[in-house]
Amino acid sequence: MAFNTAFDTVIHSRLISELDSLGIGYPLLSWLQSYLSQRKQFVRVHGVDPDLFITPFLVPQGGHLSPLPFILFVNSINRYISSSKVVLFADDIKFFSEITSPSDCLQLQSDLNTFSLWAQRIDLTLNLNKCHVMSFHRKRTCIIHPY
Repeated sequence: MAFNTAFDTVIHSRLISELDSLGIGYPLLSWLQSYLSQRKQFVRVHGVDPDLFITPFLVPQGGHLSPLPFILFVNSINRYISSSKVVLFADDIKFFSEITSPSDCLQLQSDLNTFSLWAQRIDLTLNLNKCHVMSFHRKRTCIIHPY
């Protein structure tokens, strides 16, 4: 799965709140809050520099630390997923689980539902065009489930 414009949609107050709930304390949390707050930006059109404006969202891009706040932010998903393994890389996330029975399928679906609700709660949208299911099996018959 992949998030839709993930770095551009992170709301700073939610990010700081989520990092606080993960146990990231002061002084690091206050430093990150300072790094993110009062960020000014502008869009130059045809060589004209408009007024700067403060943005309440957007993880700064281009710097060495730019991916860190977002990675810490989405890493909180591990607190909510009960049975699946989760692999995170930048704005991509992979869920995987061994499926040996139909109840395993239901558990994986439950984790996917939990993930979807979590993403909605923190105002991140999924890019459904990049969401896929991939199954690996060694037996001639496998359990197929429409996730």
